[in-house]
Amino acid sequence: MGVNNSKKSKSELSSLSADEKAIVLKTFKLASKNSERLKQDDLKDFWGSRIDERLFHYISNYLFNGGNGSHHSDEVQIETFKNLFICSVRGTVDEKLDFIKKSIGNKKFVDGELPYNELKEFVDSIVSSYVQVQNASKNRDLQSWHFNATNPQSLVRFSESILEQFDQNCIGDRALEGWIQTATLFAQLQKLLFYNLFGAGVSKSHDVKDPHMHGDSDESVLIGLHKNYELLPRFTGPDLPAHYKSLLDISQMIFLNAHLPQENQNEWRLLFSTDIHGESFSTLIGKIMNQGATVIIVEDNHGHIFGGFTPVSWAMKPKFYGDSGTFLFTLVPKMKVYHSTGYNDHYQYLCLNQQTLPNGLGMGGQFHYWGLWLDHDFGHGQSSESCTTFSEYSQLSNTKNFRIKNIDVWGVGMPEEVETTDEAPAKSVLDTNIETKAVLQLAGRKIHSEGIREESN
Repeated sequence: MGVNNSKKSKSELSSLSADEKAIVLKTFKLASKNSERLKQDDLKDFWGSRIDERLFHYISNYLFNGGNGSHHSDEVQIETFKNLFICSVRGTVDEKLDFIKKSIGNKKFVDGELPYNELKEFVDSIVSSYVQVQNASKNRDLQSWHFNATNPQSLVRFSESILEQFDQNCIGDRALEGWIQTATLFAQLQKLLFYNLFGAGVSKSHDVKDPHMHGDSDESVLIGLHKNYELLPRFTGPDLPAHYKSLLDISQMIFLNAHLPQENQNEWRLLFSTDIHGESFSTLIGKIMNQGATVIIVEDNHGHIFGGFTPVSWAMKPKFYGDSGTFLFTLVPKMKVYHSTGYNDHYQYLCLNQQTLPNGLGMGGQFHYWGLWLDHDFGHGQSSESCTTFSEYSQLSNTKNFRIKNIDVWGVGMPEEVETTDEAPAKSVLDTNIETKAVLQLAGRKIHSEGIREESN
């Protein structure tokens, strides 16, 4: 009898790889307490405390109701459990659509359309559960970040950013299918969350001792050894002081990191923080120049959190520079990224100790009408009502001219390699007066002395 049941299980799991079979079989055994059928109460004991209760309701709907509230089953076999794994982790568009429909409940679809709020509640439950798993993790890599506590409003903003393409009306099947195909961040969140759930309690040695043991199991028998913090970059650099508290929570970090170019997503290192380095503009620019790509995060005195990403190193120049990979973003009171319009190339500006040019750090817009401006008189900033440099831009701060409460600047990706030579470069007669050179350039005058260099001694 045991042999037949074993053969039946293998047959039912034939669509899975060897690694996937191992994890689904063991998780089913643990959750069902070695039974051939899984009861809803047993699953609640096994997964219920690890996730948002709304998500457990959706999972139960999928497994025990089949999306139809009028047909309830008290228990399911491993085939249905396997389908949950496939649909939530690596399913096709149709399978993922089926998972959403059955989880929310087919009755919620009216004339083939799903109300926006129903989909948002589903997305909320995935986001909330993923962050809950993160917060419960004992992994030292996560603790290194000194994350801010994640509040419910932040999770709602994150969900709304994931559903940004929809208005708040009903969503048809075609629109939903299109969203499933393009919502890569949500797909990753869902996949890694369910990797974690299916890996719960399974040890590296495959020895099952305690079905509620979580310890190091986050890194065990997960397909490809996926870790539950994979959407977060690695923290690099020296340990942060105990009093430091990041301006970001986990959901904000995931949102922001997902919008960076791939090569800038893997490693973050803290370059400057008012919490650590104090309130000094000269210290700020000294810490961030020639450091490669950076993320600047600002909190104003009204609690708005916003900033910008620059793929080009900060350098002292009397003009705008940078490239179209630059973007501005807001995290509070909403989560949104503002990419380049291509209308102008006013991406970065950094100047100090000049009499006729603005002194400070700027991104976007134009002199005195900045997308983001940090004045050399530390503590003062500006974000204008409009900015043609960035698409769909809206004012980042609570007021146009704002007071700075905190600033963090992170180096993202590898720092810039600075070439050094034994011989100092020759100087132009204007190199000693950057302000005069800048004024001539802005006036459209040709700089005849630019090609005249002093000979080295």
